[in-house]
Amino acid sequence: MVAVSNQQEDKSSGRPDAFKMESDRSRNEYYFILGIGSAAVGLFFLPELLDSLAIVVGAYVWRREAGERNRGLGIVILGILCMLVGLYFTSVVSLGSLFNL
Repeated sequence: MVAVSNQQEDKSSGRPDAFKMESDRSRNEYYFILGIGSAAVGLFFLPELLDSLAIVVGAYVWRREAGERNRGLGIVILGILCMLVGLYFTSVVSLGSLFNL
């Protein structure tokens, strides 16, 4: 006799769906940390590049976590705010050194 399992198997890898869901959660957690980290570092260094990365990663997490608690929207908003603040301070420091203020 063959035991029937409640978990369906993923046809491509032969693993149960529960394993795939756990892998997706850990991947989303990695991208969440990457987005928060790039937004925070983008306040001080290269805000155009790093905060743009935070916005893109946030949009990716937002799409992946459609039905769960959605942290991607928070990363997108944080990336936009950090970009605006970082660009403001970059321009103030640049203009301050230009005009010796």
